[in-house]
Amino acid sequence: MPWKTDFGAIFPKSIGKIKSFRLIDFSPSILILAKYKGVVERGKEHMRIVARHKNDIVIFDLEGEIKRSDITDLTLHQLVKEQLDGGKRKILLNFDAVEFIDSFGVGEILASYISTHNLGGKLKLVKISKKLFLIFQVTMLTKVLDIYEEEETALKSFF
Repeated sequence: MPWKTDFGAIFPKSIGKIKSFRLIDFSPSILILAKYKGVVERGKEHMRIVARHKNDIVIFDLEGEIKRSDITDLTLHQLVKEQLDGGKRKILLNFDAVEFIDSFGVGEILASYISTHNLGGKLKLVKISKKLFLIFQVTMLTKVLDIYEEEETALKSFF
């Protein structure tokens, strides 16, 4: 049963230990993220972030477009900070299903890296498309970030 809001409807769902929310936004100019790790849909634009854990590594599966929206209550950086506040120090961002990233999204990745690095942690990326890799190359982030082609290789690199 969805929770109705002035802007749309929130559909809670659980898949095993993974909890997420999907917000269907009826307003073309407002995007609200569920206050927990979740799914956001807005017209044709959408972003989905699902957190899963493997040993002591937090893996964020990203899907859709990482970009600036009109209003955001919860960003990728904030989700990473929640994990850091909970004592996690190994973060892997899976870009396998990311279609687009803008300068705001690049800033979110960089802010997440800085927060993780400042606490002695490691943030790594996996499954970057050639198009996104070019963006990271132009912004010189390939010199800072560890980027891997396969998830298993990325996971092993933490140890």
